[in-house]
Amino acid sequence: MPSNAEDSSDQENVENKIQIEEDSTYPLDNNIIYRERMNKITKRSFNYIIIKEGVYPNGMVLNKKNILETSNENNKFQKKTYKIPHGYVVKTTWGRAAKKRTVCCEIDYINAIPQFRIKYGSNFQHVISSTKSATDAAIKYERSLKPGTKAKISGPILFGLQLDSVRKARESRKRGNLIKPAINCTPSTLEKRAKKLATKIQSNFKNDVKGVYHQSDRVILNNIEFSVNKKDCFQVSYGPENEINKTHKLRSVVKAVDQGQISRESYRELAAVEANLPRENSVSNERIAITDNMNQLIKISLVDINGRDKLEEALGSDESEFRNPEITQEAIDIMGIGIYRSIKDILKYIIPHLKEEKVLRLSDTTIHLRISGDGRNVGRKIKH
Repeated sequence: MPSNAEDSSDQENVENKIQIEEDSTYPLDNNIIYRERMNKITKRSFNYIIIKEGVYPNGMVLNKKNILETSNENNKFQKKTYKIPHGYVVKTTWGRAAKKRTVCCEIDYINAIPQFRIKYGSNFQHVISSTKSATDAAIKYERSLKPGTKAKISGPILFGLQLDSVRKARESRKRGNLIKPAINCTPSTLEKRAKKLATKIQSNFKNDVKGVYHQSDRVILNNIEFSVNKKDCFQVSYGPENEINKTHKLRSVVKAVDQGQISRESYRELAAVEANLPRENSVSNERIAITDNMNQLIKISLVDINGRDKLEEALGSDESEFRNPEITQEAIDIMGIGIYRSIKDILKYIIPHLKEEKVLRLSDTTIHLRISGDGRNVGRKIKH
């Protein structure tokens, strides 16, 4: 069982550990503050202004830095490596009052070898350079100010090589250079990118909600909508799709398209500018499904009308009240193969629904029907 002395020693080790803080919104703001704190006290801080971000070349060199972790028992050194960028320029400031200093650090590759330069002075007219490492350049800088001094400053920190926000920005840009422009991508690739972006947004959304809403509030991200190059529009919905609501929406669109006599080409143009509308192929498939279902419920019959006798037979004695000399003559003029649905089958289908909706009164056994078209002009003067 550990003693109280051992517990106290472990607590001191935790308290004496250096905490790193990087106050940065880079690349939105090129000013970055880096702090090293111990027991909530700032031991040293550096202010960076990123002038040129630079890039990571292929086959880059790694710079090593010793990180000191203090404890009551001994000193431990852990080596850490940093990527060395090319074309990198940063202005570094540290110290206070009379001890405040500002230098301009630059890194460039010449013949695949990184060149570390430190410029200092009122106009940065003095230059220290090294081809070994950032630390070697930092040591030369200190000795140029005070010859023979043993004071040292960390080279990677002086050059800002430890800054995570700058490193991530460089790596992101490098990956971006390998990504194809959207104009050269197939629809399936664009769809995959949209889903990947939606997943990242959902992850960030869950974290951001915690700091804005109470933990008892149920905040749900339903969908996102964005466009690429002001051309390709994407709408991504989260969670399982409600098939019932989807079917109702599609049927409502089918009804509106049919009643409004909207052509497929016109609907495609409308759906292209309104992302909330279902795609035309979905509407078309739903129309086909409705038609197939109705054909099973109310069958379609063929009729071959080649003369008045055939017409009389098609009309039948039970529907003789619908015959009219003008209608009969017009029907004869356009005789041929036709299709029809029996009014009896239609009534058998709709009457139960009308009863359920209480449209029909059970006390009234008479149903009045009005036969009409869909609003189109089908008079004799128009050829069809």
